[in-house]
Amino acid sequence: MFVTFIIVIPNAKEEFKHSIESVLNQSVKDYELIIVLDRDINDIEENEYFCNLYKDNKNIKLVFNNNRYGSSYSWNIGLELCQGKYVKFISQGDTIEKDFVIKIQNKLKEHDSNSIDVIEYSFNFVNDNQIPSKSFLESNKVYFLESEYDPLAYTNNLLFNKLYNFQIIDNFKFKFRNQVRFDMLFFYKIYSQAKTYLYINSESLENVILRQVQYSIFDIVNQWTHIFNYYRRIKKYNELKDYIKYSYYKTMLHIWIWTISKTSNKILTKKAFDFANRKFEPKKEDFIKNNVVFLNTKDETFKNLVINFSNYIKEKLKSMK
Repeated sequence: MFVTFIIVIPNAKEEFKHSIESVLNQSVKDYELIIVLDRDINDIEENEYFCNLYKDNKNIKLVFNNNRYGSSYSWNIGLELCQGKYVKFISQGDTIEKDFVIKIQNKLKEHDSNSIDVIEYSFNFVNDNQIPSKSFLESNKVYFLESEYDPLAYTNNLLFNKLYNFQIIDNFKFKFRNQVRFDMLFFYKIYSQAKTYLYINSESLENVILRQVQYSIFDIVNQWTHIFNYYRRIKKYNELKDYIKYSYYKTMLHIWIWTISKTSNKILTKKAFDFANRKFEPKKEDFIKNNVVFLNTKDETFKNLVINFSNYIKEKLKSMK
């Protein structure tokens, strides 16, 4: 079996049906779908929907938690049941393109390697309109991670726009930490043991909904202490620190700040700006002068943001008064 899709359904919004249907409508059926219902089901009609779904589709596994345990707990349940060569997580409401499976398979056939450990692909953020994802990785290139480190710096560190070689997860017993938002730590652990990485830059293969964050927004940056410590523990930090720090600062200064700026919470936004400024300003000069990834970056937007970060923060804070 090529891929296991895991969908966790934490609430009763109808959008989960779009995610399920986008998997069931695949032009190639070389997959299994694991659905974890992370809640009580009290609605008779909804209960019948899931029972019929399971009865009519042999490649579906259905798990009822009968309580709310959280995404991490539910993702771990899905991993325990996984039988695919690759595993992909789908967030409730997100949808994959109908030829998702066959297009990934065809891209893999273009390369000699029979097993790519991590596959990243283009997608769209969806809100009132569609925002295409952007990457500075070389399109359709297989990176050999023992000597080519660019994916560590330039990856979009979302959990969802990737397929992961399940054998790595199984061999190293990687799990999500319960009750905390540590999905980036999970990704970077897989990356640390991966040998090959492929970025597919084609038309969008998935629509990812931009939704209001359901957890502490600071969880995004608080994961990085654990990521740094993990790479120190496996003795890869010194060799990769410029790439890891580049990814860290891009996450905090660019992606995290952008995400928070989309909220209407001025108090939270000010706290985040103060936090980012406090963390980065003492390190700014050293990062600009000595980080080998930053010195050679092709991301001019991020480069200009870093160089002018103090003024950027001041202007943002001034506009909030």
